[in-house]
Amino acid sequence: FSSRRRHTRFLPVSWARRCVQETGVIVKNGGLDYIKISDNGEGINVEDFPLLCERFATSKIVNASDLEFVSTFGFRGEALASISYVSKLKVQSKRRDQPFGFEALY
Repeated sequence: FSSRRRHTRFLPVSWARRCVQETGVIVKNGGLDYIKISDNGEGINVEDFPLLCERFATSKIVNASDLEFVSTFGFRGEALASISYVSKLKVQSKRRDQPFGFEALY
């Protein structure tokens, strides 16, 4: 077995279905070589980039009442943390209200 086979990850169908419905997904070689995900969010504040790939991180929830008003589902928190642990991850983001975007490598 090659080392590539040992690192193969299978994603739940519910996760894949959500990706197709709410995001754009491009996959090469079954996701072993390349996965590009574009979400429907509003972009990431540059101040949030340092915590982007930390477990359970989100800028959408400050207190319990914020749970009622979450209207977009990006790949923050556990998803980005998990992806960054097993891959080379590049995040590019631009907020609509900003003239330029930002990029970070994890």
